[in-house]
Amino acid sequence: MCTSGFPESDCGSEPDFSNSGEEFVEVYRAAGLLEASALVQLLNSSQIATMIQGIGVSPITNEVPVRESSPRIWVAASQADSAKVILGQWENERRERSHSPFAVSGWTCPRCGTDVEAQFDTCWNCRYSPRSC
Repeated sequence: MCTSGFPESDCGSEPDFSNSGEEFVEVYRAAGLLEASALVQLLNSSQIATMIQGIGVSPITNEVPVRESSPRIWVAASQADSAKVILGQWENERRERSHSPFAVSGWTCPRCGTDVEAQFDTCWNCRYSPRSC
């Protein structure tokens, strides 16, 4: 899955941005496809064009190092600094959430009583967020 308006390419190889007219750089190595996809959406919401590389590459055969098999996010060089700031903020928020009392187990929304899974900090039912209080 390559994203964001660039032609489909072999996502397991180095990206080919030759048609874009701009140099692209790698800004992040994700833990997996879900994380990479979420971060691409986050960057795209800030009008940063992105591409995911390394999808479909598996270290299971021992032919590809594990580090090289991680999905990688690439952005236009002119947007790399902005992307790194956004990704840095996301990582800081993730670290804060991991120290939150809500991180270990799920929690019950005090507003509507809905059980919310641990990875969410906003109630899916009523949009209550303990952080906004």
